[in-house]
Amino acid sequence: MKSAPGHARPPSESEGSGVFKASSDGPALAYQAALNGLQYEYGRGTVSCRVCLGPAFSSHSGRIHGGLIATLFDEVTGHVAYRTSGVPMVTTLLRVRFVEPMLPEVEYRIDVNVGAEVGGVLDVTAELLGARLVAAASAKFRPLFRGQSIDHALAHAEEKS
Repeated sequence: MKSAPGHARPPSESEGSGVFKASSDGPALAYQAALNGLQYEYGRGTVSCRVCLGPAFSSHSGRIHGGLIATLFDEVTGHVAYRTSGVPMVTTLLRVRFVEPMLPEVEYRIDVNVGAEVGGVLDVTAELLGARLVAAASAKFRPLFRGQSIDHALAHAEEKS
């Protein structure tokens, strides 16, 4: 496994790195496993996860396709929006800015920050980082149930429990 320039080699899976490594021969199945296998680290006001995608995720140019990067951002920011609000959330907007290529078999970190909730819409930002910024995203989420504020959805969820 390669490591991002300027980074030491990541520990192997047997060393308990907490990094999800996806390298299945079937890209669709491998990607679903990658999404299900993401491990999150919760800090003060931030959430991070590490990911290392294998060659099965490469495009014809040998880089990870931008659509997969956008899907990773949607999955990770959506997870954080749900954990923050406590209710099912849906993405209403996802913007991704690509800066550098993401390469297979290199460990990356995704850092997520939750912003303000205004009018029932939660703002979330994220960065995909190797040795440098690879891509950045901003997303907006609302509760799954239309017409409900996050506070109303939380109260409804508490009634059911």
